[in-house]
Amino acid sequence: MFVRYGYMYFSQIFFGGFSFALVFQMYYGYLVSIILYILILGLGTASIFLKQTKAVENCKTENEAVAPAGGEV
Repeated sequence: MFVRYGYMYFSQIFFGGFSFALVFQMYYGYLVSIILYILILGLGTASIFLKQTKAVENCKTENEAVAPAGGEV
């Protein structure tokens, strides 16, 4: 239902075209939900990349601990 009414709301507001003045005249609840959605999407993406970077660094340190750089075991 939210998607259906949201679609109808946005089609009424932006029927004549898109402008930032119209964005700031939107209903407060829709504007806040859009801003929070974009913020959460960005934080989620950043956390995925940070987790992957940390995993790669942990792999490198584990490999160095198993086999020293000189090749001596």
